[in-house]
Parts: sequence; structure tokens; C-alpha cells
Amino acid sequence: MDECECRSRLLPVTKKVTTGAWVGEFGWELFCWQAQLRYKAKNESLEMTCITRKGHKLLYQDFAKVRYFDANSYADTYKWHTKVPPKCDFAVCDMTRAPALYVKYGKASEDKKYDILIHARNRKGNRTGDNWKRENWLKLIPELEGKRIATIGTKTQAMGFENTDDLRGIPLSDLADYMASSALLIGSSSGAMHFGSLCNIQSVVWSGVSRTINRYKDIWNPFKTKTFTIGKNHPTADEVLRVMSDAL
Repeated sequence: MDECECRSRLLPVTKKVTTGAWVGEFGWELFCWQAQLRYKAKNESLEMTCITRKGHKLLYQDFAKVRYFDANSYADTYKWHTKVPPKCDFAVCDMTRAPALYVKYGKASEDKKYDILIHARNRKGNRTGDNWKRENWLKLIPELEGKRIATIGTKTQAMGFENTDDLRGIPLSDLADYMASSALLIGSSSGAMHFGSLCNIQSVVWSGVSRTINRYKDIWNPFKTKTFTIGKNHPTADEVLRVMSDAL
């Protein structure tokens, strides 16, 4: 065997794979899919193409090429969508316990700094009972006078309010920058709230499900981002305000 042939055999062989398509909830995509794919791509010498929804390129662009697939989001987080087209080499599966490689998102800047970012979730078909009622927000926001506040999320599934800036519908990369620049994120449990833990913004979040609370404290908080939790689906505005006072 000559020297050139020997070197070529020692070099890692790059395998091309296509993965996806992810069509489930955003929080599960963050903590049970994209980070696990990043680990596989970097530790198994894979040339990866990830299929995802439009707007989610930020999650994959550092380790893979991206293709888009237009699919409705499913609410059933325990159903792994192995039969969703298009065909691929590595279909979506439960990778909850697989090795993961997380990265932080967002670049902080003064022009994108807010005192408070609000994700006022407003689902209109799936688990609407988890939404914090509009009247609660309308009681809370006036108590935050003097703070620079913006609302985030999608136009169709998050509420906006008077006397706040409307950042709903902005690209995910811009949202990451706003989160990385701002002081506090508040809202009931949601994908956007989970995303905050990867953008280095402390949060006040509430849920009546203990396993959900545990995700914010530990399992889905790889960078140990400071999080204040309330173990209720529908705390009062005063209860939220008291916890916010500890965070601000």
C-alpha cells in the first residue's frame, strides 16, 4: 500500500443523509430533534440535509443544508411522525435520550433590548384551556408602567396589546437576537418560552403540569438559564407580578 492510499483509508468517510421532516411542536423540535441531529452530524462525519418548516433554518444551518417542507403542526407531542413525506434516510423518531449538542442563539445589542418580552399564547384549536386569558394580561400590563415591553409569537397564535411593541411574526433569527438582548421573558408554557432558554434570557413561566415545570428547570435547560416557575395553569395577575418582581 503506498502512502497516498494509506492516508485516504485513514480519513473519515463522509456519508450523505437526509433527515426529517419535523412537523411536531416547536419545543420538542428544540430538545428532542435538532440538537440530536447536530451531535450525529458532527460525530459521525455526516453531510446532512435537514427538512423542516419554513422559518426554522436557524436551528440547522450551522451543521446541515436545509430543505423546506410545508406541513401543518401537530399537537400530539407523543406521536413521532415517521410517515410524513418526503422520504428521507433518517426519519423523525423519539431521540429524547440520544446524545445532543446544543448551541446558544441570538446576538445581544442595545437597539433590540426590552425590559420584558411577552408571549401571550392564544391557541385556537389545540389545548385552548392552557391559554392565559386576555383579561389576565390586561390586569398585568398596566402594572408594568415604565417598562419597555414587546409581544412575540405568531400573529395567529399569540395576542398583542396596546402600549406594547408588536414583534409577532418576525423571523426566528431576529427573535433570537431580541431574546438575547432583553431582560425577561414571560408567558405560559410554550415553544417560544422553551426557545428562550437557548437565547440566554431569564423567564417567568407557568404550567400546572409538574413534568413541564421540570423541563424548564433542568431537562430542557442545557445552559441553566435562570427560570422562575409557577406551578399553575392559571395563576392570578398578582401571582405573576410577585414572581416577576423577584426576577427584575
